[in-house]
Amino acid sequence: MGRGFVYVLADRFGNAFVVSQNLKKAVDWVNGEGIEDPPMKPSAVYEACHGGAYLHRWRVLKLDIYEALPIIDKERQLKEYDQSVVVGSPSAYRVAAC
Repeated sequence: MGRGFVYVLADRFGNAFVVSQNLKKAVDWVNGEGIEDPPMKPSAVYEACHGGAYLHRWRVLKLDIYEALPIIDKERQLKEYDQSVVVGSPSAYRVAAC
C-alpha cells in the first residue's frame, strides 16, 4: 500500500480551513458553501499544490499523511478561521496519529 496524502486548503481571508485526504471532496465542500465564486476547479487546485496558492486566495498544501499533523497545527494557528472542517468519507480515512 502506498503512502497517503492530506490536502489543506487555507483561505487567506479567514473564511475556511479545510483538511481532507480527498482533494475533490475538499473542493466540493468549498464550492457547496459558496465561499469561492466562480466555483473552484479540482484540477486547478491540484496544480496549486505545487505552487502554493490558488487565485492568490487559497494556500494549498499536499502533505504526507505521516508528517502532516504538526504542519496542520502550525497552519491552523496562523489565522483565526470562521470554519475549520475535516472533509472525507469513512472508507478513505487512514489513522496516522491519535
